[in-house]
Amino acid sequence: RASMPFSQRAQGMVRDGDSLLGLGVSISLLAAWVVGEVLRGAPRWAWLGLAASLAAIAPTLQWMMVHADSDRGIRRIHAFLVEPPPRTELERGLAFDFLGIRHLRNRESDQPAAMFREAIALIPTPRLYHQLALAEFQAGNESGAMRAYEELLARTPNDVVAWRGYITMASRLQKWPEAKRGATRLLQLVPGDSESLELLDAIGRQGLLPDSARAPS
Repeated sequence: RASMPFSQRAQGMVRDGDSLLGLGVSISLLAAWVVGEVLRGAPRWAWLGLAASLAAIAPTLQWMMVHADSDRGIRRIHAFLVEPPPRTELERGLAFDFLGIRHLRNRESDQPAAMFREAIALIPTPRLYHQLALAEFQAGNESGAMRAYEELLARTPNDVVAWRGYITMASRLQKWPEAKRGATRLLQLVPGDSESLELLDAIGRQGLLPDSARAPS
């Protein structure tokens, strides 16, 4: 806490208020103790205690009401992104990530994927690609989810979780050559993987591949 006055939170009060509250509460308690001791030594000014209490209560209630309004909170995040001062790529990427998560939890349609796309353009982490794929899938856009996995696998070709997601989307879209390629690659990463073996067996038994794709991979 001693370093808090000299450190800068990555996203300011709009997102990192919780990391600043500890210092604020500590200073508030110290200030309350000082006011109490001063008034204890000057009884004729004791009535100022009520004024000091109201002065502390008013901003506290204001913050409580502000933080209880989620719609306005989301608008504040958008304002944080577009209004001065200019934000760094990390700050903007984290803010878009937060918006994507909130929209995803609210099960909105196109908003989550759009927010995760913005975040990926700034900070392309594997987690954001997984979040994007989930958002696309929840929106009913299985092709978009598959593209998200393809983009991630181009960056991290050994991501087992991404390969599983890719195979799932390819199977749902009945893109059997892609599903076979994914299952074959997953077996290289996880030898003996039962789901991949079952999928390859089903593809072979049911003749799901076009003639041009039936050569051994």
